[in-house]
Amino acid sequence: GPTKAVVVGCNYTSFPEARRLHGCVNDALFHFQFAKAAGFPPEHIKVLTDPVNHNDPNIPKAHLPTKHHLTSALQWLVDGARPGDVLYLFFAGYGSQVKDTRGAEIDGRRSCLVCSDHSPLDPSVIPADAIRAALAKAPAETSIFCVFDAGHCGTLLDLDVHVDSSKVCSLLVYEGGEKVYREATKRCSGDAWKDAQELKQHGASL
Repeated sequence: GPTKAVVVGCNYTSFPEARRLHGCVNDALFHFQFAKAAGFPPEHIKVLTDPVNHNDPNIPKAHLPTKHHLTSALQWLVDGARPGDVLYLFFAGYGSQVKDTRGAEIDGRRSCLVCSDHSPLDPSVIPADAIRAALAKAPAETSIFCVFDAGHCGTLLDLDVHVDSSKVCSLLVYEGGEKVYREATKRCSGDAWKDAQELKQHGASL
């Protein structure tokens, strides 16, 4: 079942104002709450974000999403994993591409995640192959769910399968003034409004 989760949000507050992002930390804090609702123990959810002011004692102190901290978090995520465990990785921030010096990519570029301590003179990125290598240390029959809210990440893990998102609808439902996290997934009928209403009525609890 749910075992460990890593949620990362990079607003890049050290970047020039025009290049900063403004919603990624909030996305990470949302996914912290989402992971808790999905059954991940709060003490086993590692949060990496740029500095943020909040008064919620239920959110653990975050580490900065530097290359060192993110690399360590990936190692922590799979450390001690056993068959049947469920691991979750969420990243919101910049994705990019770097030169492929190994000759493995057709276009000569490797996808990567940009860390918060990145600078033009001192690039701080984690390339796709490093992420795959870290996650591959988990034993067989471990389920790993990854969500990358970043550009150039469509083939970050080079999976052999893909999801046709035009055939899937998901809805997050809020009820009774308290956030009740539900997600229902079904084949789209082509009428998004109708699908949304049906999901509200028949959404399956996580």
